[in-house]
Amino acid sequence: MQIDLTSVDSLPVEPTWLIHRTLATGYLAILAGTPGVGKSYFSYAMALAVAGGAMFLDRPVKQGRVLYFDEENGEDAQHYVRELLRGMDRPASEIAPSFNWYLDELGALSLEGRYEKMRSIAAALKPRLIVIDTATKALGIIDENDNAEALRHIEYLGQVRRAAGPLCTLFILKHARVDPISGDRDIRGAKAWKGSCNAAWALYRPGRGRPKPYGPTILEAMKARVGSFKGALDILPTVRGYSTPQQSVTLSASIHREVAE
Repeated sequence: MQIDLTSVDSLPVEPTWLIHRTLATGYLAILAGTPGVGKSYFSYAMALAVAGGAMFLDRPVKQGRVLYFDEENGEDAQHYVRELLRGMDRPASEIAPSFNWYLDELGALSLEGRYEKMRSIAAALKPRLIVIDTATKALGIIDENDNAEALRHIEYLGQVRRAAGPLCTLFILKHARVDPISGDRDIRGAKAWKGSCNAAWALYRPGRGRPKPYGPTILEAMKARVGSFKGALDILPTVRGYSTPQQSVTLSASIHREVAE
């Protein structure tokens, strides 16, 4: 396809944002973190904000349908959602029409069956956001270090995203690898995941020692293009009614480190 150079003059100044100045529509984004750091909690908060058209990390969000496949959390996921909805001060009945939630739905299926199910639901719903939690369990990855296997999954996921339409952002949860000497973080396993995505983020807890429940975390960009944030954010939970039946949680953010654009 030949491109007319003058067409660049009409390009938009900014991409179309799913989350303002944080994540663009149509992106493939990966969130990596060690077990227990709060990847799923963060992703549920983001997904509920998109479904409800609410602020996320103090930033405007483009409202739209969400498709969430969770093969990681079991019944814990329902508790996450309940307290996050309370933090949003929104009833579940208001969010439910836009929040399409599949819990432990894919694990018993073959590889072909998993992707056929995801494609068919995505084509019917046309969601703005699809969350895969986590990649290894939801996609049935056999060897997470195998680049050829990773590329096959990335191609199949591309088919799912295309079935959902051009406005769909695909958000994939992966485990992180932490260098024991430098402390640098990366996506665990095959390098093809990082090479193929538009944005890659690391979620981790500051400092050392045993983390506190609902403690602060840091969201750091490991790979960023024009449609994703650069630098790092402090993610700060606000918990009300702690350890009571009415416990609610909201997430806010402040600049931890920002890279000049």
